[in-house]
Amino acid sequence: MEVCKPKLLLHVGAPKTGTTTLQHACNASRAALLTRGILYPNVDLNPGPSPKHQWLTNLLLAEDLDRFGNNVRQVAEQARTMAASRVILSTEGLFNHWFDFPAVGRDALAALKEHFDVTVWVVLREPVAWAMSMYVQAVKNPPFPLAPPYSTTEPPENVIGDAYFVTRLQYARFIQDAESLFGEGSVHPMRYESGDILDQARRFLDVDATILGSAGDKNKALSMLGLELMWRLNSLRIPWQAREPLATAIIDLDRVLGATSAPVRPSEEMRRKVLVTSAESERYLAHRFGIAWDDVR
Repeated sequence: MEVCKPKLLLHVGAPKTGTTTLQHACNASRAALLTRGILYPNVDLNPGPSPKHQWLTNLLLAEDLDRFGNNVRQVAEQARTMAASRVILSTEGLFNHWFDFPAVGRDALAALKEHFDVTVWVVLREPVAWAMSMYVQAVKNPPFPLAPPYSTTEPPENVIGDAYFVTRLQYARFIQDAESLFGEGSVHPMRYESGDILDQARRFLDVDATILGSAGDKNKALSMLGLELMWRLNSLRIPWQAREPLATAIIDLDRVLGATSAPVRPSEEMRRKVLVTSAESERYLAHRFGIAWDDVR
């Protein structure tokens, strides 16, 4: 008799949709979630400030398939031992690098089906606001070979046409490609609602706040003051080891003084470019899933 596989809710982001807040909440609520048969595994949690499963991204990019497979088996064993019928693995890096993974990495992702019934859980944000938020994050981030706009000093309208942004704005392409790995209907897209990610997650998981509690908002966006200081820092082109403490100081300063500054807004040129790039995906999402953003524009 075939043993029923646990359901894997593979939360892939997207970035800048409350992923860090959700990850902290799931990790802080691990014991309570288990009472509902939901496991948020502690296998190889990211050693940094965010308790996410970044190994999913890092090991696939590095083609370290032995360790990837070992971690997957550990998660499956945890689910079996703890009698969990659902497992949440979460890292926005999966969405961010979905089309960067080598062929063997994609095969390893598809092999998750050997252990789990996979649902890809993705939260999608209105494209203009999302592209602006992604741009600000790119300015904050240290240089990275797979992301040419990181640490840029260029304004958003000058870099939004880079393949890094264009690829990630093609929401429909991501959904269709994920379904090619895990099967038709395996992707559960959710429209991002500002400040509401935990309520959305509770409805999706069918739990309340006593099971999935809040751990506080995380990863606050920069104001215009912080963005201008980051542009100035990036223009110095200093090594990332020296840049990191300075970038942290700017982020801390912005937390204190950002409320006195104007928020970051897209220019009309950037808005136009994003809408051209996202048009096909928006039609697809509206037709197939009823997801649209007319009410927030």
